[in-house]
Parts: sequence; structure tokens; C-alpha cells
Amino acid sequence: MKSPAPRILLQHDRTDCGVACLASLIEYFGGEESFEKLRTLSGTSTQGTTLLGLYQAALSCGLKAEGLQADIAHLKIVGTPCILHVVQDRKYQHYVVCYRFEKDHFIIGDPAKGLTKYTADSLEKIWSTHTLLTVSPAENFPLKKAKEKQKFAWFKQQLKQDSSHLISALVIGLVVSLLSISVAIFTQKLIDDYLPDKNSLKIFSGLSLLVFILLVRSVLGIARENFLLNQSKDFNSRTLRYFYHSLLQLPKSFFDSRRTGDFVARMNDTYRIQNAVSFLVGQTAMDVLITLLTVVFVFINSFTSGLILLISILLNFVLLIRLKENIVSRQKNVMGSYSMNESNFIDSIKGIDAIKSSGKEEFFSQHTQKVFQNFQSALVNLGKIRIRLNFFTELIATITLASILGICSWQVLNQSLKMGEMMGILSLTLVLLPAISRLALVSLQLEEAKVAANRMFEFTTVKPEDFVSVTDLNTLPEINFSKLEFKSISFRFPGRKQLLHDINLEIKKGDLVALWGESGSGKSTLMQLAERFYLPEEGNIFINDVHYSEIPLEKWRSLIGYVPQEIKIFNGTLLFNITLNDKEGDQLHAISFCKESGLESYILQLPQGYHTLVGEAGINLSGGQKQWLGIARALFSKPPLVLLDEVTAAMDRNTELFIFALLEKYKPQTGILLISHKIQSVRKADRIFLLEAGTIRQSGTHEELMSQENSYSRACREV
Repeated sequence: MKSPAPRILLQHDRTDCGVACLASLIEYFGGEESFEKLRTLSGTSTQGTTLLGLYQAALSCGLKAEGLQADIAHLKIVGTPCILHVVQDRKYQHYVVCYRFEKDHFIIGDPAKGLTKYTADSLEKIWSTHTLLTVSPAENFPLKKAKEKQKFAWFKQQLKQDSSHLISALVIGLVVSLLSISVAIFTQKLIDDYLPDKNSLKIFSGLSLLVFILLVRSVLGIARENFLLNQSKDFNSRTLRYFYHSLLQLPKSFFDSRRTGDFVARMNDTYRIQNAVSFLVGQTAMDVLITLLTVVFVFINSFTSGLILLISILLNFVLLIRLKENIVSRQKNVMGSYSMNESNFIDSIKGIDAIKSSGKEEFFSQHTQKVFQNFQSALVNLGKIRIRLNFFTELIATITLASILGICSWQVLNQSLKMGEMMGILSLTLVLLPAISRLALVSLQLEEAKVAANRMFEFTTVKPEDFVSVTDLNTLPEINFSKLEFKSISFRFPGRKQLLHDINLEIKKGDLVALWGESGSGKSTLMQLAERFYLPEEGNIFINDVHYSEIPLEKWRSLIGYVPQEIKIFNGTLLFNITLNDKEGDQLHAISFCKESGLESYILQLPQGYHTLVGEAGINLSGGQKQWLGIARALFSKPPLVLLDEVTAAMDRNTELFIFALLEKYKPQTGILLISHKIQSVRKADRIFLLEAGTIRQSGTHEELMSQENSYSRACREV
């Protein structure tokens, strides 16, 4: 079988070369994948992509991949396309695709330049690493056609509930289209029959009927608009609900590499899809019917004029086909730059304290202007192609109208066409030409909606977390927690070096275990592994000797109270921020817990106590206040396992002493894992584990560790 033609997708920025190579090979094998998803799968960052990251991404996309080292001689006989790691100008790391050796040169796809040819000597100069990644489709490789079917099925499902509204609007639209040609028919009859016969009765009757038809058309038009308005509201609400619900089911790793503004932009994309649906049903169907009826009418009365109209329609669609690729590309750029602009606005407003304290207002103002200008430039580029399309459609319409007017006038002079028929043809042509222009321009809206739907569909293709279909956790089997155990745990982020290696750690009920280590050593990541935000690369995690995969995710997380370093404060009351819901039972339980634990004394210092508004809509809490609120949030349901990440870092000494007294109080019923850089906090633990270079070097009580030479004892002596 003949091999597909080599191709290369150009990189979007300097860090995208590896992603562009992999996306090109996926397309070469008949698949399709977005740069964005490949960036996530490969761990692409501002530093670029590793070959390991590309290997992991290739496997995730249904490809077979193998990392190798070879020389030029072996590269000539490699039987499959491969990604080469090259060094340009002896300092710039880069990736290219080697498709094959042909005659005396290699066919190379360079994402910075396009398809090119290299001799063996010229390739040898840049391929100094001699490392490559061979790539070929596996049995489960998803073809583009299969994905298109999935997209269509997804879109069809979204519209299914609107079928009655849409069908009603469509039928009414078709009736309105039929009624719209009544003016042309009446004009022809009036000039050719009624006026020459001087039949005033027929003229009056015809006018009365025409007025009635036009009134009916107006009423039907209003009904159609109402149907579409209701459908629009229902569709947007349902699609947004589906999108946001799907979003919340995705794993935390999905959110790590994405900008907040991108999520906002995609949620706003629902209106683009809805606009296209409304336009198709409300206007395009009418334009198609008007076009068909007009062409038939004109052909019956003047074959030459009908032929000109047909040529005009064909020219419009030839123009559309030629510009389609440009339109799609520019619409993708508009949506991408829009999400970047949203992200930049959100990020800079959230970081206003840092901007002001460092005196960087001018820099961020200029940077925001630059990002916004990129968005505006993308809009201008799309606008220019709209202008071109408009110009050519109007040019075709002008030539068509002039040609038909000339032909009809000539036919009237030769008495092969009646004056009324000419007026009818011109009347319908004036209705038809805008309809043809709209049909040509509808592609812009359809492609925009398609891009938006693809961006939303991407989220539906990401594997969600393994939730079971149980809404009430109480129906799941009860687990009496006795211990959490990490056995030989290793972990790395996609495409990066191993962060944790061979971690063995046990937290028993009634124990306060501390994890101590330098910043960036993986302490917080280990806690997130315990929460099952991530899954280990190697090793296992157990609760009561039961493997994590055997316990439903909801039940697992219901056993854990987690307090991260950064406490998220939601807009609402303090009580809502403790319970994170508005159930009266939970709120009463939270108040009872705060009274019992002594936290109420801190809460009552706020203006309205439990009902104090906090977040952007209320008062700003201090770092220490956020931390005791986070503890209340984690402990009020009395989970059997508590994970505390630098939980007293912003507290004053008295509050910290109170929190540790509280933990001691609940310790007999709870297992506690504490991360802290404060020696005074860690030394209270029953056992301290020292995490160094991604692995646990030593463990023991404070006294046992102090009797040995290690990083912990050195830090204690320096205090």
C-alpha cells in the first residue's frame, strides 16, 4: 500500500516543536490530536518537551513508540517515521520528523520551517545526540473518521432534547419562504394580466390576498423567533451544565497545565454553537428553499437567466472552498488568543498585590496591552478574510444582477419575455442574491461553531476520575480506618525526571506522623498521591491493607480531611466556606464542631461571626485566619485521616499552640500526616520521616534523629 504523503504542522511557539512533530505523525497515520492535549500528555512547559514526554504522549494517543540511539547508516533503513532530537547552531534544542531516506537525501519535517530535504552529511551536523523516537500506529489507534463520528454523536445528543423546537422553527421557516415569493408572483400577474384587462376586481382581490399572506408571514416569523429563543436558552443552559459537570469530573492533572481564562473562554463558546444552530434552522433553511424556488421560477420563464443564476451560485461556493482553510485557521487563532487574553486578565488581577508591591504596574500594563493586541490582530486577520469574502460575493451579485437585467431587457424587446415575467424575475433575483451571500457567509459561522465544538469536545475525550455511580456515600460499605500505607511509591510528572522514588511510609490511627524536607522535595506531591489526585508510577497505596483501586474514589476521599498550603476562600459566608454546601444539617454540625473544638472563639471575633461574608464579596481574611478556616473545613466531618500541608505557616504562636492542642485532642480517633518546615511543629510528632532527593533517608522520633548526623539534626542545631 502506498505510504501517505509526508506532512508537518508548524509549531505555535518555540516550545512546541516536539508537540508539532507528534501531531504531524498522528495526522500522517490518519488520526487527529490537538496541540493542547499533546502539551498536557507530554508535560510540555516553558522549557519545552523531553523525549520521554513525547514517548508517554505517543503511548497515550494509541501509538507504539520506542526510544533509540542510532547513527546515520541505521537511520537510512528505519522502517517507520521517527522524531529526531537535534541541536541547531550548536545550542538550540529542537525536534524534527524523519520520514524516510530517498535516493540521496532524507525527507525531514521541520516544525519551524516545513518540509525539507537533508543530505546525510547535513543531517549528521545537527543530529549530534543520535537519539530518536520511532512512532507507528498501534491496534487501538483512533482514526480521525472515528473521532468525527464521536463528535457528531455528541453534538446530536446535545440537540436531541431541542428537536421539537427546532422542527417547529424549521417548518415555519419553510412556510415563510414559500409565502415570500408571493410578491413576485403577484407582480407578474398584475403587470401581465390584471392591468392590461383593467380588471379592478381582480386587482383589489389580489392586493387583499397579498396583504393577508404578508400578515400571515409576519405572524409566523414572530412564532419562529420565539421557538428559536426558547431553544437557545435551553440549549445554552444544558450545554453549559454538561460542560461544567464534565469538567469537575476530570482529574486534577488536567487542570495543572491549563489557564483559568481558557476554561472561561470555552464555557463562553456555547453561544457560538447555539448561534450556528439558530442560523442554520432559522435562516439557512429558508435561504436554501428560496434559492431552489427562485432558480426553478427563473428557469421556467428565462432559461438564460436561470443559467446565469446557477453559475453565480457555483462561483460563490467555489470561492468559499478556496477560502475555507484560511477561515478555519484564523478562527482557531482568534479563539486561542481570546483564551490567552482572558487568562492574562484573570492572572494579573489575582496577582495585584505582587504587582503593586514590586512596582511593576507599567510592565504588566504593557504586557497586557501586548496580549490584547495579539487578540485584536487575530480578529483583524479574520475580519480581513470576511471582507474579502464579502467583496467577491458582492462582485458576483452585481455582475449577476446586471447580466440578468440585460438578458431580460433584450428578451422583452424581442417579445420572448413578458414585462411582468421580467419584473417577477428581477424581484426574485433581488431576494435571491442576498440569500446566496448569506449561504456563502454561513460557512464562517459554521466553521466558528465547529472550532468551538471541537474545543468543548476535547474535554469530553479526557478520561474522568473513577467515580462510581453512587450519589449517597452512606450506601457504600463502611471502612473503619486503622492505617494508611505507602509501599515502594515512585512518581514523576509527564516528561519529567522522577520526583519520588521508593517511598515507604505508614500512618496509623492515633499517630501524628511528620514529613520533613527541603522545598521541592515532593512532600506536597506525596499528600496529593494520598488524595488520589495523581496515581503512582510504581508502588501501591493501601488503607487497612486494601489497595486503593478497590475502594471507590468518593469513599476514599470521604475518609480524608486535607488542608493544603493555599486555602481557597469562596465568595459567601464563613459557615459556607467551612461546609462548602448549603445543607442545614451540615451547617448545624459545623457550628457544633466549632463550639466543641474551641474554634468558635476565633470565628466570633469576625464582624458577623459564622455569617460574615468573606472572599471577593466580603472581608479579606489574613493568612492565619485562612489556615484555621481550612482546618475547620477539614475536621468538622471528623475524618479518620487528616493531611496537613504547612498548616501553621502563617499562624501566630498562640494560634499554633491552640491548633496542636486541638490535633492532640482528636489524635486518638485519627491518623495525622503533617508537613511543616517549622522545627517546633515537627518535633511534636510521634515519628518524623526525612524526605531527601525524592526518597525517605531516615525516620524516627525527634530524640532519635537528634542523636544522629542528618539534615534534620543540623537544621535543629542552627535554630
